[in-house]
Amino acid sequence: MTTAQVLQEIGLFKPLSDDQLKSIIELVQTEKFEAGKEVYHQGQQADTVYVLLDGSFSLTIEAPEELDVMADTVERTGSILGMTALMKSGTYNETVTCTRSATVLAIESMGLQEIIRRALKSW
Repeated sequence: MTTAQVLQEIGLFKPLSDDQLKSIIELVQTEKFEAGKEVYHQGQQADTVYVLLDGSFSLTIEAPEELDVMADTVERTGSILGMTALMKSGTYNETVTCTRSATVLAIESMGLQEIIRRALKSW
């Protein structure tokens, strides 16, 4: 599957025009993670949105004075990690760790935000 095909299957990107999608593809880098590698940590500056191509990740939320809670496991192609990179908070709200070797599309969030903003204005 091409990058464009993967993105077109994701709800966030479905309403975008071909030109808008091409602009996003210009921001995309393919990254690989080995099992045990932390992708990002809760509270860290959020600057990248990740789209899972293959592999799996665990999402953990740290809570003060409580046990860390595993919130979810992500292993479906097209799943998005790091959506908070598109929000005003600007920080990741969970820790994501690779549990099975994985490949993702990494999309720089500032450029993605700008493309989405322009798309919303044109609708």
